Formats: sequence, structure tokens, C-alpha cells
Amino acid sequence: MKTKKLNPVLMGMYFFLLTLMVACSSSDDTPEPEPEPNAPTIALNQPTDLTDLRVLVGSPLTFSFTVNAEAGLSSVSLNGESIKNYDGTSTADTFTYDFTALENGSNSLVFVVEDALGKTTSLSAVAIEAVGDIGFLLADFGGDFVSSTIEVRAWETDRSINVFNITNALAPETTTVETVGKQSEYVYGADNPDTEAPIEFQGKAMAISKIAEPNWGGWDHNIFNLGEAIPSEMINALPQVADPVDGGLTTDNTKVVQIDAYYDDTVDDDWSFSDIAAIDGDAPQGADKTAGYQVELTLINYAQHSVNWDGAGFYINYRAHITEPNKWVTLTFELLDNSRLGSFYGVNEEAPGPDQVDGFKIVGNAGYTGMDQNPVYFRNLRIVDAQ
Repeated sequence: MKTKKLNPVLMGMYFFLLTLMVACSSSDDTPEPEPEPNAPTIALNQPTDLTDLRVLVGSPLTFSFTVNAEAGLSSVSLNGESIKNYDGTSTADTFTYDFTALENGSNSLVFVVEDALGKTTSLSAVAIEAVGDIGFLLADFGGDFVSSTIEVRAWETDRSINVFNITNALAPETTTVETVGKQSEYVYGADNPDTEAPIEFQGKAMAISKIAEPNWGGWDHNIFNLGEAIPSEMINALPQVADPVDGGLTTDNTKVVQIDAYYDDTVDDDWSFSDIAAIDGDAPQGADKTAGYQVELTLINYAQHSVNWDGAGFYINYRAHITEPNKWVTLTFELLDNSRLGSFYGVNEEAPGPDQVDGFKIVGNAGYTGMDQNPVYFRNLRIVDAQ
């Protein structure tokens, strides 16, 4: 029996058609999968040198980041706590974050970015050593401006109420400052005027300078509202009025109030630090022109003082002096303003008690009868142990 041979040409065409049908079927039924978005990324821009990173307790250290996420950004967190959230539509961002240590010791910071799909990427842990003892921090003065509104006061047509970020030992994350009669202007989160300052004076500050008009004898009244009362045990531990007639301060106190200050006399061409004691005329309210640039610190009840004339709502008023310009100094408030003695707790029955102090006022008055516009920088108002 003869066996028929298959035509090789026909066989080739058959296999070609079969392969083509399979390929077409595969292409139509199984589309190529979409590639998955890449994991998010996070980059630390600042600080650039992470070796032996040290900060002063109570002083913020600014970090700068750039984050990206193809799937959309969801959040950035520090040690499991969110520091910035997104709605999932943004794919890139650059932002800053201020870290503040409130007690000394070692800190390990792990920053993590998460995208809208739940994917995360973390930076290597950043080691920071916090040094120093800031005591009971009332205001770090390094926070940025938040907002401003205008309110009417009985003796003023309007007053700006300025909100800024704050770090302190109390609960609020923001506080307000207002100036009587538009006497001052503020720079919030100001760069440190001394880039080579020792670590205890490093970090951002608040710069306050006087406004040329109106001239109220060279004084500028700056009222701060903490929004929460300072613990009465802290207030009771400070120097008190020693005598309701002769004034003075008690000496059995266990704590004092301090602030870091820097008088920059390079800004106002008409004034220098040496001009302060050379002003003609008597300094009002017992100020000593020869002692330097006087800074008054008044502990107040904000609700009473902010809407009333000078003296209302005062708990006590301390004085200290900046004795040299263009240098950070620490002021310790151990002098009493005897000229307002009748307004203070222990003398005036209407004065707020130690459990009602929820604000403070800073008055700078180097000019007395003049008006220097040199800025004064302030950092870290705090209650510390008396030496």
C-alpha cells in the first residue's frame, strides 16, 4: 500500500496560520499589565551635616524635606506621628519641619513618607543630642507668623492681634502678641543675628523694633497671651513684692524669670547703644538710663490687662538691662518696678492672683524720650531655678 506524502508547502502554511491565530487570540484576550507605581521617596535637604548633631533644649532645629510619590502623597510622619498630611492628589512637595526637644538626652528621629496606596519609604534614623536645661519654658520666640486680625480697644481705634507658632511647657501650639498704639513691628521666626552664637543662643528668634510714629516717649508695649495659666507653684516661687510701701523684692525665692536678648544697634543710623545714656532729660518711672537698655517684663492676666489702661491686670513688673549691644546676653529679672507698686499682687486687692497669670508684657524703652528703631531679638522666656 502506498503512503501519501504531505505537501511541505501546505504544511508550512498550516503551521503559520495556526501560530498567527494563537498569537492574535493571546493579544486580544490578555492585555499587558500596567506597571505598578514606584515607591514614594523622601530626601533630607537640611541640615546637610548629621554628624554630632546637637541642639539646645527648647530651641527648634529646622529640617527641610523633598517628597515624591507617583501614586500620590498621603502623609509624612516622625516616629509614627504624622507631621504633614496630603489628599492623595499631590505627587511632590518640599516643606520644613521644626523639631524641638523639651528635655535633655538622646533622640532618634525616623521620618517616613507614605503614598496613597499605603507604600512607605523611610529615612535612616537621625540622631540628635539635646543639651542644657531650659527650665519651665514660657515662649521660645522662634515660631513663624500665622495670621492677624484687627480689634478695637477703648483708647485706640484699632489694634493688631497677631498669631504666631509657639513652643512652650504649656499646651497651646500658637499664641498671640499685640502692641499698644501700633508702637512696634515684629519679625517672626527671624534668623539669628549671630551666626556663630554658642549653642545656648542658637536658633530662630523674634525681632521687635519700635515704629517712629506715634512717639510715646520711646516706649513700646507688647502684650502676649499664653492662652493658659502658668502653674501657680511656679508663680509663687518667683520673687514677690517685699513691702507694700517701700517695694523691693523678696529674697527667699527659689525661681527667677530669664530671657535671652540681643540689641542690634547697626540698623538705625540715628541711634547707637552708646546713645542710650546720653539722652537729655530724666528717665520716667524710675528707669536708670546709665544701666543700659531697660527691658520690663510684666506678668499679667491677659483678659484684664489687654482691654484696660496700663496697670490693670498686673501681677508684678520686673526689670533687667541689656548692658552691651550686638551680643546675646541672658537677662535675669531681679529688679522691681516700684513706680507701679500699687498695681501689683500683694498690694492691690484687684490684682490677679498667682493662679490667674496667663500672659506677659514686654516693654523696651532705651529711648525714653527718643525713638530708636534698632531691633531687639528675644529667645526662650523661661522660669529657672534661682542661683
